[in-house]
Amino acid sequence: MVLMLALTFLGLIVSLGVLVVYQSIKNEGRFGIRFGAPPKCPGCSSSLPVARVPQDGHEAMWGGWTCEVCGTKLDKWGKVRA
Repeated sequence: MVLMLALTFLGLIVSLGVLVVYQSIKNEGRFGIRFGAPPKCPGCSSSLPVARVPQDGHEAMWGGWTCEVCGTKLDKWGKVRA
């Protein structure tokens, strides 16, 4: 019983790790990790700060930026958020 529970838990951890790696490589999804310099704002082409302060709960939980110049909200991949 304990062995079955341990294997189930290990399977969940491995599955989550595969999901994080896959989304990081594809540059999409909520669970991926963004590497590299921050993108430029698609609205005004200004540079976004490397060290960011989250402006709302979505940015705090999932990452992203709010442009200081034009107010465009971006996700962590640099795409405009709805």
